[in-house]
Amino acid sequence: MIKKLIFLAIFILTYILSKFNYNIIMLVFYRSFIGLIFFASGNYLFNYIKNKKIKYSEIIFLLFINVITCFINGRIELWELRLNNIILYFISSITGTMFIIYTCKKIEKNKLLEYIGINSLIIMCTHQIIIELINKRVYNGNTTHTIIYCSNFNRNSNIKICK
Repeated sequence: MIKKLIFLAIFILTYILSKFNYNIIMLVFYRSFIGLIFFASGNYLFNYIKNKKIKYSEIIFLLFINVITCFINGRIELWELRLNNIILYFISSITGTMFIIYTCKKIEKNKLLEYIGINSLIIMCTHQIIIELINKRVYNGNTTHTIIYCSNFNRNSNIKICK
């Protein structure tokens, strides 16, 4: 119980300190400590998640809670430590993760998913090239009508879906 309270205190303290000290080196520590609380949460919830027999209605409920908290909390940015409401951020993160885990536990053997899982490194290495090829083929290289446009990777980077 003490360890859980320590992790929670680190999470809350990190969030509060990040509002006052915007040093680039400290931002790295802040992001790491925020990630630490999710690592600790996963560690503490592991046995519960592993042994829990869940119904489809509970999975849908997790998705519903996740979507609602995402819409209420709005856009978050871990890079900038813009988490908006920290409680909604945490609830959304945990319910979204549990939704994915429980959904994957419900899926029986699937050849397509097995293929994707085995070849995920290749997919991650080539997906941007494929997107660029599609953009050049469909829109003749006109970047004003690309399927996915990623702005420069700076502090205000966004992924925009263009029409």
